[in-house]
Amino acid sequence: MRKLCKLVIIISSMLLINVQIYAQNVGISVDGSTPDNSAMLDIKSTSGGLLIPRMTKSQRDAISSPATSLIIYQTDNTPGFYYNAGTPSSPNWVRSSNSNDPTVFTTVRSNGNAMTWKACLDTCRNLASNNYQGYNNWHMPSIEDYAKAATAPSDGWKSQYFWTTFPYTSYSGYWVIFLESSGDWNNTGCNTNYYCRCVR
Repeated sequence: MRKLCKLVIIISSMLLINVQIYAQNVGISVDGSTPDNSAMLDIKSTSGGLLIPRMTKSQRDAISSPATSLIIYQTDNTPGFYYNAGTPSSPNWVRSSNSNDPTVFTTVRSNGNAMTWKACLDTCRNLASNNYQGYNNWHMPSIEDYAKAATAPSDGWKSQYFWTTFPYTSYSGYWVIFLESSGDWNNTGCNTNYYCRCVR
């Protein structure tokens, strides 16, 4: 009887060890396939997807000490997938943008005041670092950004020249400026004052 008990304990221990090794990654599938070794969790399905927790912005902000890279789907304000790019003690929720999203322009920056090229660049960088409207990819527009604009900004295209990131190579420190209302362009030195929009 003691030998049988010892044998049961040995076999149980071996099975437990195998389960622990296998449990280093988990697979969920309908066909019982082995999970990929590179994944802690491997989900396989041809008829369903993975449903991420859905919540409002206020519910998201109420999460206590959210882990870095925690992901949720926000249902209000600017809906979309958000992940914590910060730390648990200092969360920084960033919306995961889609490269196929239409090009979107802000309203005129700095209350409609003209500014230098560098001031416009810093303005757009600040919008990105502060996740303006839930996005961290704001930048000064190129000529291509203007060409790809799906709709006009909420304050409309202006009869004013705006800074772009396109250098005017004939002169050092000169940049192309773009007249929104007509599509005309010109060039000017970086220390003159023109108008600024940012784009994502």
